[in-house]
Amino acid sequence: MRDSTYTELYINEFVRKDDPRIEFRGKLDSAIASSALCAALFFSDGDPEFSEYVNEVTKGLMEVMRADFAGEAPKLQSVMGLDMDALHEMSHNPQKYFRKGHFVPKPESGVALAYLNLLRTHIRECERAYIRANADLNKGEVFEKISLALNRLSSAVYVLMCKYASERE
Repeated sequence: MRDSTYTELYINEFVRKDDPRIEFRGKLDSAIASSALCAALFFSDGDPEFSEYVNEVTKGLMEVMRADFAGEAPKLQSVMGLDMDALHEMSHNPQKYFRKGHFVPKPESGVALAYLNLLRTHIRECERAYIRANADLNKGEVFEKISLALNRLSSAVYVLMCKYASERE
């Protein structure tokens, strides 16, 4: 029997709870919870459209979790009907697609936009934790695809921020 400082990483593979791969999963779990809360915030504010957009991000994060456990490349769906590459392009050139360019939310921009920004940072933390956790492992296709998925999901949230701000400011 293992003590309470160990947890199962994969079936019958146990590691200490402070293993970087478990820390990554904890950050990913937090990002999923943050995304679900953000979707609920939009829903309770009477904005079911943005709630669904954020819910699509939540589903993407859950797919990354599934892929990490399975050792497979994640299969990300679209957000706002746009694929991840299109969202990445939009995040690098927001002034081309929205009424404003790169920005940081102001207090008067409201709680929803501030929370989207917080969600974006949580996903970026996951991306860095994933890279740190797997630094010594074979950087094969699965590593690249999971890293890329996290990067694209943070881009998707930034695009949501730009869209939301453009429509309301």
